[in-house]
Amino acid sequence: MVGVNGSSSVRRNYVCYDCRPASAINYYRLGQVDIDGTLTEFNMKSLDFGVVVAAYTNPSTEKVTIALPNKTKALELTDVNGKLLRNFAIRENETTITILVSELSPGTYFVAH
Repeated sequence: MVGVNGSSSVRRNYVCYDCRPASAINYYRLGQVDIDGTLTEFNMKSLDFGVVVAAYTNPSTEKVTIALPNKTKALELTDVNGKLLRNFAIRENETTITILVSELSPGTYFVAH
């Protein structure tokens, strides 16, 4: 559970980390409890911690190479706010992909397949 910063007319971002995810598919659901006690539950999301996407050289100012798990068909690059920046289609026998990070603003990014 994550505490709130009170009522606001501006967007607020909250973070919660699962420090002990299972080494497989994990399911998460976000719930919001309003000040009047009303519960709103959002759609369930899944993350697979059994498959690792490895990036090297990290950090980098020019390019990052991503080692892909078998049968990866697509890769998504998102920023820390979850905004999708790019989709990459992966060819059938491709085992790595290089992303030119020199084209991105300095910051933290996530890749998922």
